[in-house]
Amino acid sequence: MPEMRFVIAWPDGREETCYSPSLVIRDSSRKARSIRSVTFFIAAGRR
Repeated sequence: MPEMRFVIAWPDGREETCYSPSLVIRDSSRKARSIRSVTFFIAAGRR
């Protein structure tokens, strides 16, 4: 199964490297980028 690491930039300037055992994060971030909505991205993470 594919896996990936990605970096989250928090509002306070900190960055955190995270791990996903699949490419779901990549696919979700593509959707979020096309909409340019943080609210959408957060809601997608809760599903």
